[in-house]
Amino acid sequence: MTPALLLAVSLLLVPQDPVVSREDPIAISEEMRLFVDEHIDSSLPEYERLAQLVRIVFQENRLDFSYEKTTKTARQTFEDRTGNCLSYTNMFISMARYLDLEAEFREVEIPPVWSLRGRLIVLSRHINVAVKIGAMSYVVDLFPEINPVQIGGQIVSDERGLAHFFNNRGAEYLANGQPERAEALYRAAFEIDPEASFVWVNMGVSLSHQRRFEESEECYLKALKIDGRNSVAMSNLADLYRKTGNQEKAEKWAKK
Repeated sequence: MTPALLLAVSLLLVPQDPVVSREDPIAISEEMRLFVDEHIDSSLPEYERLAQLVRIVFQENRLDFSYEKTTKTARQTFEDRTGNCLSYTNMFISMARYLDLEAEFREVEIPPVWSLRGRLIVLSRHINVAVKIGAMSYVVDLFPEINPVQIGGQIVSDERGLAHFFNNRGAEYLANGQPERAEALYRAAFEIDPEASFVWVNMGVSLSHQRRFEESEECYLKALKIDGRNSVAMSNLADLYRKTGNQEKAEKWAKK
């Protein structure tokens, strides 16, 4: 049996819509503005604005949200009332910034979570929101509490957050056997953040599925140049070299 390729995905997967959209994932809609204006007093101190937003979105669930394993823009999440962790993060950042809060994407260190999607092994990652108020930063997650930022994650740029978004979109197409469409989304991610090693890994997977092995190898090596400890890239390189008959290199990367 051919070994499955490893795919690095942020959060628990991805979209169903068949169109590559360039809509800004964290753009706020007029309906979202009206919702925030109706429920939150923008003249309150920053922490109270944050607490009110958490309360209406998560604790009181005024929007009647339910969790769904899809990655959506802020607007789509608000309209559909469903989404995954990244979807909620997009929406919350959009609303928080409308309230003049300093809200940022935050990559979270979690134990590896693996799942099988056809011939792809998916490594799930996690992102939530960090809101800086004065000298403190607070974490906002799907859980209805506001906690100080602790060790185990890092605040990242909008570019990195949006790279995760397009990466997830591409992962859905790849899992559904559409590597060409996945490739288009990974290229969109590169335009935003060329240093996102996980996107280079997934681009390598999509190219390998198209039997473009030299290009695939270049992507895995690029991922390792960015992050020398990327075990997913190493594993995929070993698999690639096995496929192309280079047993010496395959053993080298399998050992690593």
